Amino acid sequence: MLSGLQSGESFLADFGLFFAAGSLLRACPYLRKPLPTLSSLVIGYALIRIDQTNLGLAFVVPSLTIAIGVRSWAGLRNISKVGDLSYGIYRYAWPVQQIGVARWGRETPYLELLSITVPVTVALAAASWHLIEKKALRFKPGRPFGNSAPGRARVVSEADLH
Repeated sequence: MLSGLQSGESFLADFGLFFAAGSLLRACPYLRKPLPTLSSLVIGYALIRIDQTNLGLAFVVPSLTIAIGVRSWAGLRNISKVGDLSYGIYRYAWPVQQIGVARWGRETPYLELLSITVPVTVALAAASWHLIEKKALRFKPGRPFGNSAPGRARVVSEADLH
């Protein structure tokens, strides 16, 4: 059922529909309340059952993503100890997904492709955070370098970069 997500000529249009649905949820906060979310899930399920998979998933995936994403999860509260992977995930997800589709084809089942691309994306995001982003934050305006007082600049030496 989900493998149909990647077939057909409307591949990009389908993902544009997901983006539009997510944008609508962002623009209209009342649609993120429990009753509209439940309604969206029911409509999406009904569409999937009548072989309108892509349209149904456009109702289900954004609604579930937002509903799950805004909740506080006990196991994830201290995840920042691992590092801030959000930008890396944002940065690397699309290229990794595209490489996956190019490598294994559009007919690869959605969940199979997802099970490959998510770990690769998270690994790249972690490497990016620890090797580049965390170090680069020292150059962010308004952040003190080393022992300098806030707002005072100091010359950055080669040692500061390592």
